[in-house]
Amino acid sequence: PVFTGETVNLKCVIESDHSNWRYEWYKGSNKVSDHYTVNGDTLTIRGVKKSDEVEYLPDMEFWPL
Repeated sequence: PVFTGETVNLKCVIESDHSNWRYEWYKGSNKVSDHYTVNGDTLTIRGVKKSDEVEYLPDMEFWPL
């Protein structure tokens, strides 16, 4: 369980031999706002609120070298 005020990290794991993935994170169907921190494959939510209780989806795109 997650409680109000906590910090949550969501990580997208791709089983692949490639490392050139680009990530965009969505809260429902909307791109995440400034309330969230995105660092590649990880989405961080600090100071969790009740309104944060939705589905989060990463959108991944492979960028070949």
